Amino acid sequence: MTQGREAGATTIDFQPISLPQETNPVVPGDYVLDPPPPNDVLTSAISSELDARALRGGEPGGYIVQCKLDRFAFRTDTELRHAIAVLYADLNCSMFTKSDHALTWRGELRGRGMTGGPKNAFDHEDDMWQAYADRTMSDMVRELATDIAVGALHLQQTVGARAFANEDAEHQTAGVNDSPLGPVALSGDPHAALRDAIPELRSRVAGMRATAWNAVAMASSPDAPWIGGVDTVLDDDAFVRFFQYKALARHGSRATLLELRRAIKRENQDLLKEFLKDAVESDGLGFPRNIRAPAEAQTTTINGDDTSP
Repeated sequence: MTQGREAGATTIDFQPISLPQETNPVVPGDYVLDPPPPNDVLTSAISSELDARALRGGEPGGYIVQCKLDRFAFRTDTELRHAIAVLYADLNCSMFTKSDHALTWRGELRGRGMTGGPKNAFDHEDDMWQAYADRTMSDMVRELATDIAVGALHLQQTVGARAFANEDAEHQTAGVNDSPLGPVALSGDPHAALRDAIPELRSRVAGMRATAWNAVAMASSPDAPWIGGVDTVLDDDAFVRFFQYKALARHGSRATLLELRRAIKRENQDLLKEFLKDAVESDGLGFPRNIRAPAEAQTTTINGDDTSP
């Protein structure tokens, strides 16, 4: 990250992510990620991302965030010469003011990321899957930090660009949030998405359409107007469709969830069909951004064994 915590910035103490005592939240997949375990990786990465942002506003003493990992899944698939990966992480979080430990927000944060590309871009398949894991993890962690800081705590922020060791590292591990529209997505600002992302939804370049839809996704929430347009024409490119589905799911209204249910019947890509079914089972991926009194801050949980993966 290019920025450190500024003097006088609002602090967020992100506590180590705990694991449930009853079950293992890590869903087995075709590719096994290298140690350390996902909860440790997420803890370190989210904490570092929050520290790197210049957060302002909120309680003068800052906040404490405590989360439990409900689910982590890295799903992979290959089709002819291409490969794709989808990453899921569900965190059940409680956020408190540091000064008096008053509950500020409680609920489920659902991080989702996708990447893909030609298999011949990598020397070995293991290298490819590890690069895909790095891309999706980076995107998801940065978006979870936005959900915490902006969506739940309503803080102002400055997001720095991600630094890469060299051009090869950037080529291998850069995700959608390292694109020119990445800052728009990580702002979570509907006005910025309307201004900068909406015009790119009809770009001739699939990657640009995908990053634009991801910016729409990050600006969407159940208590805000849908900004994705009256009719959502599903893209021919599976990579772009994932972010369209993500945007509809994060909005989570009756209308957008109906679009997801209809899409299940038409989708022919296995990982995307799995993603759609999972999003419908959890009634979307978003959470209300309006400030709620602690008594109204109810915990939202996933649907356990009814969701897939």
